[in-house]
Amino acid sequence: MTNKQKVSAYNVMYFTTVNIVLWLLYQMNLHIVVYNADFTYITFAIIGIFYLISLYVVIKSFLAKNSSEFDHYFKDLFTGLGLLGTIIGFVYAFGDLQNLDVSNVETTKEVIKNLLMSMQTAFFTTIAGIVCSLALTFQLIILDFNDPHEPFMILSESDHF
Repeated sequence: MTNKQKVSAYNVMYFTTVNIVLWLLYQMNLHIVVYNADFTYITFAIIGIFYLISLYVVIKSFLAKNSSEFDHYFKDLFTGLGLLGTIIGFVYAFGDLQNLDVSNVETTKEVIKNLLMSMQTAFFTTIAGIVCSLALTFQLIILDFNDPHEPFMILSESDHF
């Protein structure tokens, strides 16, 4: 098996694993939880973009191409979108606190409910951004092993135990 075939096989296995994980999360109805919790829907945008970029990396592995500097910007995009969702969630959370009237129980309940929903948006977008960024980093590392002049090894020959 050539180096190109190994890199392609590893990227296909990785992409298949991503599909299985997404399917399992779907079966656990996590998409409904995120839909109800993330009012910005940035989490779905992060996951959708990640899926397309992950497929793009698999295609690049079949074409025996290494990652480009442009590919690595997507890692930053996921982190940035996650941070954007966090900031939006915090802005909404702290914006509702000015409507807090502790003497009115109903108003206080509504403010706390909105505060919790805003915090869920912040946490879901942060988690999605970090996980997708790390997953793409791993996939780009696999893709960068696509050097036809070097043998495909995760560890160098001096790293034997």
